[in-house]
Amino acid sequence: MSAENNFFRFNHLKNHIVGIKSIDELIEKYLPLYEIKYSYSEGKDINQLEAHEKLQLLVGVILPEVRKAIDRHMPQITGSHIFRPKSLSSIFQQEKNIYLVSFPIQDSDGETSDHAPDERAKPQSSHDNPDLQFDVETADWYAYSENYGTSEEKRFVKFVATQIDELKSRYKGAEIYLIRNELDYWLFSPKDGRRFSPDYMLIINDAENSEMYYQCLIEPKGGHLLEKDTWKEEVLISLDDESQIVFDADQDDSQNYVEFLNEVKEHGYKEVKCLGFKFYNTEPRSESDFAIDFHNRMPS
Repeated sequence: MSAENNFFRFNHLKNHIVGIKSIDELIEKYLPLYEIKYSYSEGKDINQLEAHEKLQLLVGVILPEVRKAIDRHMPQITGSHIFRPKSLSSIFQQEKNIYLVSFPIQDSDGETSDHAPDERAKPQSSHDNPDLQFDVETADWYAYSENYGTSEEKRFVKFVATQIDELKSRYKGAEIYLIRNELDYWLFSPKDGRRFSPDYMLIINDAENSEMYYQCLIEPKGGHLLEKDTWKEEVLISLDDESQIVFDADQDDSQNYVEFLNEVKEHGYKEVKCLGFKFYNTEPRSESDFAIDFHNRMPS
C-alpha cells in the first residue's frame, strides 16, 4: 500500500477531515469538491486504458493530487510544542509497501517493459551509483530491510551509517534505530497550523538504565525545495528549546492509554527530549553543514 493509499484509510482520514463518518462520505461529499487533472499517454482517453494502466494512474497521479487538495482545504489545526508519549507500534506500521508509477517502453527489438524513472524505484542496497549505494540490510540500526528513498534520503542514510559508532560510544548501551516516516507521523506548525511529515525519526533509547530517550526528527531536502519549505525547518529547529514532554493523563484518555502512560513513567527516564535539526542537504548546502548542526544539537 502506498503512502497516499495509507492516507485514505478511514482511521487516518478522520484525524484530518473534521467530522467525517465514513469513506462513503469522502466519496460522495468531499471528492466532488476537487477538480483533478491527469495525463497518461498523449491522445489516449482514460476509457482506452488497460486495467493496470488505470491502477498506475490512480496510485501514482490521482490519489496524490486528491491528498494535496484535501490538505489545502482542510480545517486549520494549530500545532503545539507539547508532546505526549505514544508507542512506536501505534504510529508506524510493521510492514509497508510502496507503489511507484511505471510506463511501458519498447526496445529496438519491439520488446515491452515497464520503466520507472523515479529515484525511489531504485533500492539503495544494489544501487548502480556508488555515491548512493549502501547495504541497508546489514545495518541493524535501520528499521527496514531496504531504502527506496530519494537521492538525498539515500545520502542521509549513508551519513547516519558514519555516525553510528560515535552515537553508540556517546550513549553507551542505548538502542539506536532510524525509522523512515511514510506519512505516519505529523508535525503541525504552532504559528499557522500547516503540517508536514518529517522523513526520518532517529530513536536513541537507553532502555536498560533509563538515562535518556531521544526522538530526533530529520528531513533530507532537495535544493529546489529549501526556500519553499523554510517554515518546516523552522518548526524542526524550534523543537530543541520549545518542545515539552508531558506524561499526565487527560480526562478524555482511554483506560488503555492511561495504563500506557503509567508504564512509561515507571521506567523513570532521567531525560526525555524531542529534537529537531536543520535540513539535510548536500547541494547548495553541504553534508558538513548538517553534520555540525547534528553534533551541536545532540545532547552530551
